[in-house]
Amino acid sequence: MTSISQHASSADRARRGRRFLQILLVATTTVAIAAVAALAGWLLLLAVGQDRIASTGRAVLGHLAAIDREARLTIDLFNRQPSAFCSPSELEQLREQVFRTRFVKDVGRVRGGALHCSGTLQAVAAPAMIAAADLVTRQGLAVHAAEPLLVARNSRAPILGQGETNVVIDPEALADEALIGVDFVAGYLGADGRFLRLFGTSPALSGAEIAAGRRVDRHGILFHPLCDGERSICVVTSLAKADVLRLQWPIMAATGLLGSVIGLGLGLLLVHRQATRLSMTEKLKRAVTRGSFDVVYQPIVALADRSVVGAEALIRWRDEEGDQVPPSTFIPLAEEAGLIGQITRFMLRRVTHELAGLMQAHPDFRVSINISANDLDDADFFETLAAMLDRTGIDPRCIILELTEHAAARRDRAVDGTRLLRSRGHRVYIDDFGTGFANLSYLNALSIDALKIDRSFTETIGADRQRSPVLPQILAMAKALDLDLVVEGIETEEQAAWFAAQSVAYAQGWLFYRPVDAQALSAIVDGQNKAGAAGTEPGSAPPQP
Repeated sequence: MTSISQHASSADRARRGRRFLQILLVATTTVAIAAVAALAGWLLLLAVGQDRIASTGRAVLGHLAAIDREARLTIDLFNRQPSAFCSPSELEQLREQVFRTRFVKDVGRVRGGALHCSGTLQAVAAPAMIAAADLVTRQGLAVHAAEPLLVARNSRAPILGQGETNVVIDPEALADEALIGVDFVAGYLGADGRFLRLFGTSPALSGAEIAAGRRVDRHGILFHPLCDGERSICVVTSLAKADVLRLQWPIMAATGLLGSVIGLGLGLLLVHRQATRLSMTEKLKRAVTRGSFDVVYQPIVALADRSVVGAEALIRWRDEEGDQVPPSTFIPLAEEAGLIGQITRFMLRRVTHELAGLMQAHPDFRVSINISANDLDDADFFETLAAMLDRTGIDPRCIILELTEHAAARRDRAVDGTRLLRSRGHRVYIDDFGTGFANLSYLNALSIDALKIDRSFTETIGADRQRSPVLPQILAMAKALDLDLVVEGIETEEQAAWFAAQSVAYAQGWLFYRPVDAQALSAIVDGQNKAGAAGTEPGSAPPQP
């Protein structure tokens, strides 16, 4: 009673442990995917923010270029007429130019470092000295950032000058109101590499960084510098990351929520798959313990006359609900769970028990059994095989051992194991050949007798199909190593004829026989031998299961 109670308690603890791990897996997956989605959303927001300040920067730079163009045209206009310096006609022209221009508020004429006249002041009674420029561009344009104005002494404005002309620029030419949400600074780049701000807030980048034109992420602020090298004008737009999140938080929330939903769904799917896998493994363990498998045999024929020369033993499993589970599903599970050796021994017992009489009566008949790489590393496998053959009186030459190309890739184990099997009289085949990575030199090192061409290559043979380019290489490799070939999956006469024309000796497939039980296989072989004894063609009318 105590033992039963302890067993139940242990089972309950195991269930609780699995449930905890499942909840942890769901929670971890949900949080991880949500975090990834949130990060992706944040990166998207940053990209949106970068695009926004970049487009704003291009707009501001275009506006600044228009201002610079108008100022330079005005300066060039008056520098071309030095003989009319501050004459009555030029004073009139200065007034008209100020009236016509959009950004230029005044045009002044300068000599000897002093202002003599302008469009708004007209002739200056006592010429006013002009302060030294704050910056000179590489084109020779002198730039004052915020010079006091004679016409309005409480006002300051940018002044650009060259030669004997300077112009006063409207300080409101780039209004902050037009650029809500994005900070900017606009100005000129000097010949010495310095940047002089004319409009906007103070720059947080050096002249070299601005001239480089590369995006900068500093102290939580995104900066995007743009320059027009021909005019030496530059603009830097900037946006705080906090403002990006504040303005675009619905996108962030949506991506985080979507990530949570995806993470939850994926977590539940993983738990379901894990539970299904665990359940399948438990069922497989019980099936191995009880020997709840079936074995069927697919005849192998000689292509030349369609006579049955052997068969491949195939394992079949119906689970406890009666559902057929394909070997491609449960064999990998068996290898992971360490059950493959027991399945191999089951196959050996069943084959030697069911077909001992057939192989004793027909010593040339061969039966192939699939083994795994783990079997080759298990000394007990070799002893068990030898004991079964000795007990049933089966000649080792009647038993072919098939090793998949992937299993054979475990080089040392495969080389030693295949040599031992052949030394004991067995033939060794490489199954599903062409789906792995074996090369000519490696195959030469293995002790094998034949290659089995995977059905995926057989399917490429047909009038309306494109033949695999690998197939001729397999045929050439087998010929170079003097190995027999067995083609799997023959379903049409066209396929059979093509491989026969390539001098392939053996084949199996539904064109000849479907897998049958041991009794039906014996009937096929016995019937074939009786027909041969009566003088008829062995393959003229193969019996169908």
